[in-house]
Amino acid sequence: MTGGIALLQPRTPESSILLAGIAVVYTVGTATAIPYWSALRTNDGPNWTQGAFTGASTFGCLMLLDGVEPTPNLAVAALGLGLSWFGFVAGVAFESGRETSV
Repeated sequence: MTGGIALLQPRTPESSILLAGIAVVYTVGTATAIPYWSALRTNDGPNWTQGAFTGASTFGCLMLLDGVEPTPNLAVAALGLGLSWFGFVAGVAFESGRETSV
C-alpha cells in the first residue's frame, strides 16, 4: 500500500509523514488481523456489522480524499482507511480475547 501511494501521490512536505503512518498502520493492522481471520471472514449469512463498517469507512475515506486540500490527496484517504480498518480489527481482537461474564 505504501509503495503504491508513494508512486501515485505527488511529493509534498507532508508526504513522508503520511507514508510512514500508512506503513505502520497497515503493518500493525495486518499483523493483528491474521490470528482472527476466521472471525473477520465468516460465511454464516449476512454480516450487517461488517457491511455497515465497510460502507461508513468507504464514505469517510472519499470525504478525506476530497476534503483536505483543493486537489485530491490519496495518502490522506489511504491513512484514514487504514486507521478505520485497524480500529475494526482491534475491536474484533479485543472481543475475541475477552471472557464472557454471566
